[in-house]
Amino acid sequence: YQLTKNCRNTKNIVSRLSSIVDKDIESHDRSPEGEKIIEKTFGNKRTLVEGLTKEINLLVNTHKISTENILVMLNSRIDNSSLANSRTLGRFPLVRLRKSGRFDKNKIHYSSIKQFKGLETDILFIIDSNYLSLEEKQSKLYTQISRAKNKVYFITLQ
Repeated sequence: YQLTKNCRNTKNIVSRLSSIVDKDIESHDRSPEGEKIIEKTFGNKRTLVEGLTKEINLLVNTHKISTENILVMLNSRIDNSSLANSRTLGRFPLVRLRKSGRFDKNKIHYSSIKQFKGLETDILFIIDSNYLSLEEKQSKLYTQISRAKNKVYFITLQ
């Protein structure tokens, strides 16, 4: 059974999903426009972590977003990712999302799409999508982006 409309995501997220699968996906009439998807590219892992930390601090400190509403989605194992040497992002511990899918207060959680499938979060940072093969990009990115309810960031290395 295929759904005819996307009722979960904002119109901007649905638009990106449509471009990934090269197929028109219709948004629900009452879906909000939502924020534009943000894409940032960094020259090395250190500057990527600094940029990610800056964005998270802006969300938490300026926009008063709870860390429980933020997830970092990895495209490789943590020890192979841009976050391999990071135990914190700013003042927040960086921790693996528990199998229960519960978020802890004052921590930034990371997960793989395999572990996070079927769950959703308000704000999603997708990092290291440049590690995906062409074959993986379409299905993995579609699934990853569809996990976000409100805002998506693509954070990649050059």
